[in-house]
Amino acid sequence: MTGSLRGAPDGLKGIVHLKVVSSILLVTASVILLAACAAQPATPSSSPPNPAAAAAVRALAEQLKIPESQISVASVEATQWPDSCLGLPNPGEMCAMHVVPGYRIVVHANGNSYEFHTNQDGSFVRQAKSAPFY
Repeated sequence: MTGSLRGAPDGLKGIVHLKVVSSILLVTASVILLAACAAQPATPSSSPPNPAAAAAVRALAEQLKIPESQISVASVEATQWPDSCLGLPNPGEMCAMHVVPGYRIVVHANGNSYEFHTNQDGSFVRQAKSAPFY
C-alpha cells in the first residue's frame, strides 16, 4: 500500500491508513456480532411454531377444557399421509386415497402426551388416540 502512496503527502497517507484500519475494525466487529447472535439459544416461544401445531394445541385445549398455555408442543414432524383421513380412519368412514402433506404433532398436557395428525395448514386435525399415551 505504501508503495502506491510514494510521494503522496503525509496527510493523504494518514487518511488511507485510517480507512484501512477502519475497514478492518468494521469487518472484525461484524464477525463478532454474528458470532454472538449465533451463540444465543433460541428463546422458547409461547406460541407453537406453525399453524398446524397451533391447531393441535387448540384441539387438545378444547378437549381437556384447559387453557392453551398449559399445553406444550413436544415435536412437529412433517409427513405425507396416505389418505384424506390423515391415516386415522374412523370405523366405516370412507377416505379418499391420495397423499396429503401434513404433520405428526405430539403435545404434552397434565403429564400426558397426545399425538395429532394434521394437514399442512392445520385446517384438518385428528387425534391419533382417544386416550393419552405415556
